[in-house]
Amino acid sequence: MIASVKPYFSKPIITIFLFGMLSGFPFVLIGSNLTIWLQEAGFTRSSIGLFGIIFTVYSFNWCWAPLIDKIKLNFFSNNYKNWITVCSILISILSLGIGLLNINQHIALISAFAFFIAIASATQDIAIDGYRIKLLKNHEKLIPYGASAATSGWWTGFSVPGAMALYSTDLFQLQWNQIYQMYAFLLAALLILALKISHTIEAKTTEHALTQNKAPHNEKINFISMFVRPFMDFFNRNSLRLSLLIIAFIISFKIGEALLGKMSLVFYKEIGFSNSEIATYSKLIGWWVTIAFSIVGGIINAQFGMIKGLLLGGITMSLSNLGYAAIAHIGPNTSLLASVVIIDGFTSAFATVAFVSFLTSLCNSNYSATQYALLASIASIGKNTLASSSGYLIDILNGNWTIFFIITCFLVLPSFILLYFLHTSSIKQHFLKN
Repeated sequence: MIASVKPYFSKPIITIFLFGMLSGFPFVLIGSNLTIWLQEAGFTRSSIGLFGIIFTVYSFNWCWAPLIDKIKLNFFSNNYKNWITVCSILISILSLGIGLLNINQHIALISAFAFFIAIASATQDIAIDGYRIKLLKNHEKLIPYGASAATSGWWTGFSVPGAMALYSTDLFQLQWNQIYQMYAFLLAALLILALKISHTIEAKTTEHALTQNKAPHNEKINFISMFVRPFMDFFNRNSLRLSLLIIAFIISFKIGEALLGKMSLVFYKEIGFSNSEIATYSKLIGWWVTIAFSIVGGIINAQFGMIKGLLLGGITMSLSNLGYAAIAHIGPNTSLLASVVIIDGFTSAFATVAFVSFLTSLCNSNYSATQYALLASIASIGKNTLASSSGYLIDILNGNWTIFFIITCFLVLPSFILLYFLHTSSIKQHFLKN
């Protein structure tokens, strides 16, 4: 048992956790907190749902991912950290800008700032994912632990600042403008901490893996090497049939969870939960549960393989949505909410660790940022683009949240069929050793 937990205390995994926090933070700015701010300002469910279209940016960051792999900045020896630094600073400045605006009078400008945050965040994700893959390329047994740390870090960066904001609006009567101004400085402090801890990685193999990104085999950096070769490499290493199966599975796996997540805060408010209750149960309890079960998920996936992890995670993740259907039927019961959040946190964390491990295992480390960005962008087509219609779905159902959550429960079924075909294909030998 001790041997199974020990990798979590290694410096590479701690570093991945901190950069995961930087990855999760922007989703507070343009996701959960902005959703509540819009709701409290009187915007309709459909309008709030459509606002999620800005997350479509994450579906297309693969288009400029080759630039992150090849174009070098000159701050740190590792180029991925250079890009992370630039993007985090830009996000801080944009958060401060939102904090200086009135949401009813300047909604167009706030939307523009949120859009640019999404671009900077999507770019930062490219660098963070590339950094993680390079960091672990000589430590394949650490991939599930790295996925767990990235998941835990993301949820920490998303949940803790989100909870702070909700408590502050309820208990200290802070305005959302003040929250966004505070976020700007909090994000800057987190960046400094992450960069400082990352410098303490001393293992020679790790330092070798994190040296300047070079084109493989001394190839010249040009359009072909930057934009064509990384994608050709992915399809060349797999048959066309296998590549299409992978892409279809990636799109379909987390659609149900995405539909739930997009409207969950609107649901909590309409059912009758206060901001403090949402902060306590959805943010803080959900955060601790996610971290705990991300750790467990990393250990289980390391021991039993990603196919089994994806199957178990997908089944439990979909069934957990029925808990929200129960809340919709019974009403604002905090005991029930706590139980549902714990179950949902477990299933979501377990599935995410398996999913991130799966995507990581598919990448060639020579094109780590580009290929992971492509795969993650494909996933976000379902997660972000299709989920933006969730507000319309609720309106079509006349606000019947119970039916809405039951529908989300069954949306995972197509991915199980695709997972079966993946399991019987050559991907089992090439990537997912069970």
